[in-house]
Amino acid sequence: MTYARLGCVCAAMFSFALPVSSGELDYAMPSTFYDGMNAKLIGRGYREVRVLDPQEGILSAYDAQGSEVRINVDPTGGQIISTNYVHPADG
Repeated sequence: MTYARLGCVCAAMFSFALPVSSGELDYAMPSTFYDGMNAKLIGRGYREVRVLDPQEGILSAYDAQGSEVRINVDPTGGQIISTNYVHPADG
């Protein structure tokens, strides 16, 4: 087997082994309101902010300690209403 052919075989094998990441890490905000909420939460130490339900104002993020937090915001005013740990043992 030539090196060129071996390289093609290896590339083909790895392309099937790697996960498709096109939608896995999509943290796009659905509106400019949530862009602002994202910036506000990042400023407070949260990371990987995701909007779970834009109509109800429910977001998910990780705090500075790495715990996943569910965040309820007022979808009209932008105030944080409540935060709850997804895993109660984290709180």
